[in-house]
Amino acid sequence: MTRNLLIRLLTGFLLFPVALAALFYGGTAFTILIMVILLIATLEVNNLAAHKHVRFSTITSVIIVTVVGLMRPLFGGSIPLVWISAAFGLGLLFVLAYAAGERQHRLRDALVSVIGTTYLALGAYFSLYIRDLPAGFILWLLMFIGAFGMDTFSYIGGRLFGRHRLAPAISPGKTVEGAVIGGLCAIVIAVALLISTNTLIPVLIAVTIAMPFADLAGDLLESYVKRLYGAKDSNIPWLNVFPGHGGVFDRIDGMLMVVMITMLFLALAGL
Repeated sequence: MTRNLLIRLLTGFLLFPVALAALFYGGTAFTILIMVILLIATLEVNNLAAHKHVRFSTITSVIIVTVVGLMRPLFGGSIPLVWISAAFGLGLLFVLAYAAGERQHRLRDALVSVIGTTYLALGAYFSLYIRDLPAGFILWLLMFIGAFGMDTFSYIGGRLFGRHRLAPAISPGKTVEGAVIGGLCAIVIAVALLISTNTLIPVLIAVTIAMPFADLAGDLLESYVKRLYGAKDSNIPWLNVFPGHGGVFDRIDGMLMVVMITMLFLALAGL
């Protein structure tokens, strides 16, 4: 066993119970967990876009994610004025990021900052919204299985049976065989959860089938952004909260997309 793998396992062993406890109790504990994770991810995205500098655009991005993410806990629901303010904030963010960017990559850097901030702000809002639903705990367990089940079994399947590269230009380590095995395993485990909790209903079946695809899309999207900046991971050296796992955004890239697709299906179902 390599030292890095040992560190990864130890980190997971220590942090998993904390995350599970916060998820189970919900409320303030879960809000703090989500906001800390997504604000660190916000710093990581802007660290990439700003070429490892802390700029006014970074502060603006953090403020937007914080305000949108805490909208429900502080105000009890969706507030139009907050959304409007966030939209103006994104416009300001684009101007700041563009003005401070390197000449040859100004537009790219500004777009990465704005799109990344929007993605993370919505991720924070939807994460807390879903947990506040009557079946929020079960939904989060389902999403957890969809994302991390896909990641875990894709890795194992790829190592054992991987032959064909899935997206060599973006993520050379991923294989078609690994993705198929990971997706099937995640779906089987998720269906078992739905059956055991008596929640095997059409909308959650649809979510279960879509989750592996969403997780893979989120993973590839983040890998593409890292490729743009020649970065191996999103980690900021002075903010390494997941030792052995790279950056926070590296760990939640797929989960964020799973949250998005779950929220979409819930909205379409009128829940």
